[in-house]
Amino acid sequence: MTGFTRLVNLRIPMTTRQLARGLFAIAGAMFSVPSYGQAWVAPKGELSLSLSYQYTDFPGHLDVKGDKDPVAGTEAQGFALQLDYGVNDRLAFSANIPYTATRTVAPLPPKAPPPEVNDDQRYHSTWQDYQFTLRYNLISEPFVLTPFAALVLPSHDYVNVGEAVVGRGLRETHLGLNAGRVLDPLLENAYVDAHLAYVFSEKDLGISTNRAVADLALGYFVTSRFSARLLASYQRTHGGLSGKEVFGGELSDELFKHHDRLVRANFLRAGIAGSYSVTPQLDVYAAFITVVSGTDTHYGRGISIGVSRTFFARR
Repeated sequence: MTGFTRLVNLRIPMTTRQLARGLFAIAGAMFSVPSYGQAWVAPKGELSLSLSYQYTDFPGHLDVKGDKDPVAGTEAQGFALQLDYGVNDRLAFSANIPYTATRTVAPLPPKAPPPEVNDDQRYHSTWQDYQFTLRYNLISEPFVLTPFAALVLPSHDYVNVGEAVVGRGLRETHLGLNAGRVLDPLLENAYVDAHLAYVFSEKDLGISTNRAVADLALGYFVTSRFSARLLASYQRTHGGLSGKEVFGGELSDELFKHHDRLVRANFLRAGIAGSYSVTPQLDVYAAFITVVSGTDTHYGRGISIGVSRTFFARR
């Protein structure tokens, strides 16, 4: 019996599709964090399409000590389109692309990038980065273990200097593991889903910003249609520029100009999310995320709402 089919024995009769779709629907809710999917893999031939709206409010930055500094704040909003396809009962492919609009909302520091960047308190929008992910389920009992590999490619040569940018404009390779488990009989109708990843990022001006990422979701099926989740996301950057280097007058003009995409950003984020199955093929979902702590990164919060449509394969 697989981790999926065990759900049918719970007090609330879940199906394999409900768990996979519920997790897929929340996969992109952790703003600015690539979507790796989940440990459970959808059945062969099943296709899910998701469209989500996201809004983030970053009033300022956390400095090298983790203290709030209300300068160079930004707002962003946009849409993301994502698909997930079960190649077979173990292998899944996913792809997504966001369209994002960003603007500055707080004063810039005395030493700021030149005025040709987009930091003029007006929204600037464009397509961001393509992401392609392969997941392969190795173990399905007593827990689910699914390694993954993801490739992130800038969709085009967009502006990536300054605060009001949609992305870093760097190619990345993500390698990691997804793990999940249904928590019965300890806690009926509950599950845990987690992933660990290491990101190999393209260098810029000789500076590496490789990083380790860990995400955790603890979910509970309140009813056969509604599930709720607690979310957490952690990132630690190995390399990069510290805030002390950036604003201590130690950098060349060229390094300072590019510091936003080279900074040594570390953070812990947490939030809540939920999804509701309107029909066996249609889900709606929402999430709220906030920055708990960090260094050399933004502080703030974000919301995400969306809809996911599943097309079942014929058996």
